Amino acid sequence: MFAGWYHERVNGTHNHNPLSGASSHTAHKKLLPEQFEEIQKLSKSNLKPAQILLQLQTSNNKTFATNKNVSNALQKIRLEDLDGQSPTKSLLSVLKESNWSYDVKVDSSGHVVNLFFAHPGSIHLAQINHHIALLDSTYKTNRYNLPLLHVMGQAASNQFFSIAFCFMTDEDVDGYVWAANQLKKNVWRPQRIPQVFITDRDSALQKALAHVFPDSQANLCVWHINKNITSNFKLKDKEKKKKEGTEKPKDPWEIFVQLWQQVTSSKTSELYTEQFENLKKFLSTRPAVLEYLKKNVIPVKELFIVAWACQYPHLCNLNIQGLDPDMPISKPL
Repeated sequence: MFAGWYHERVNGTHNHNPLSGASSHTAHKKLLPEQFEEIQKLSKSNLKPAQILLQLQTSNNKTFATNKNVSNALQKIRLEDLDGQSPTKSLLSVLKESNWSYDVKVDSSGHVVNLFFAHPGSIHLAQINHHIALLDSTYKTNRYNLPLLHVMGQAASNQFFSIAFCFMTDEDVDGYVWAANQLKKNVWRPQRIPQVFITDRDSALQKALAHVFPDSQANLCVWHINKNITSNFKLKDKEKKKKEGTEKPKDPWEIFVQLWQQVTSSKTSELYTEQFENLKKFLSTRPAVLEYLKKNVIPVKELFIVAWACQYPHLCNLNIQGLDPDMPISKPL
């Protein structure tokens, strides 16, 4: 058609094998209207895409939909639910309509910096069960990678329940002071403020609690302390090959764990001194471990050793990870 242009067919055969079947064609993977409606219903149950796909396949064994098709459908449903609003504005609308207690802190540009919210039922439980509160600020599992402060309570039946949540841009003293003031304003009455707060070893959070709740005691979570010890030291002794018929020597890490638990569970200062001396004797051949404990852990013993930490009613709990039955240090794999 155009001068100087020409077409030449070099090889007219396909460069791949024929597709295996209808499942290989994108057109056959398209969701039917009734399948989309079913996904909408199932999404309200917080099912994972794989679980929803299994349900679709159970209803119609001839469907060629994949996990990706279901994920795309869920994304479309979420966008429709936003109804043109931003995710933050939509969340605030839901909180208001559902009668949640919430508050927002914005910066000079009007951007949301902190977001606090608590369910009215949780607030009611917290006011009844007000002896202890557990604060965990280690979550960063949301799409924006923002720190989430999770505040939990414990009933007399040892059942745990969520009290409130707070998204924060910065995990600094000012951010935690703001969050603690929201708890003071929205959750607890002046005469029913928890006597004991249990936290991980976050200095900013501890300072904020001391500022907002000066009459309460902020204990440290034993589980987090033990986890830090485990991550810093993995006791490895090269055991001599045992002779045939002799009993295998006890793992030195297990011995350490047992001695350390005796230290942390000491009910009196005298018993603590005795148990710590036993631990020091065992660690005489491992000075680095003993030095770590003396420098980083023992200076704050009053915040987690039973002899001092249990001076206030605390429902026998010194752990944030209270729902985990295997609370003590577990041997690292």
